Amino acid sequence: TEAGKNRLAILDFVNVEGRDGGSEGLLGKLITEELTSVFFETKKFTVVERHRLLSVLKEQELQVSGGVDESTAILLGKMLGVQAVMLGTIGDFGDMFRVNARLLDVETGEALAIARTYIEKDERLLHFLDQRQFNLEARSKGGW
Repeated sequence: TEAGKNRLAILDFVNVEGRDGGSEGLLGKLITEELTSVFFETKKFTVVERHRLLSVLKEQELQVSGGVDESTAILLGKMLGVQAVMLGTIGDFGDMFRVNARLLDVETGEALAIARTYIEKDERLLHFLDQRQFNLEARSKGGW
């Protein structure tokens, strides 16, 4: 490890039903990006970049449209040469989202940490998610 730093991969958080689209999918990508920044800024971790993660997934023909289970996450972590992998889910609970995260030791498969939080669906968050959804739909229809 680089100067005593642990190597970490953070997978996209998906909704609890296994879909990666909609508001939960967008929020999952946002959470993944935020966690990547937070762990990097501690200077205690080397975080595998998302494009490298996607490259290995494609290379190994692993499907992640609905997220990955713990055993696939561990296998992916081994392929990436990381010590730990983080994955999580997002559930829609009406006026809030519930986010669950697990940090898994790649060698043992044991959970190193588990966390849960709730994110209120305030106007700013909903506007952000709606705008992002609009941009994604425009791109998929050949726009922007």
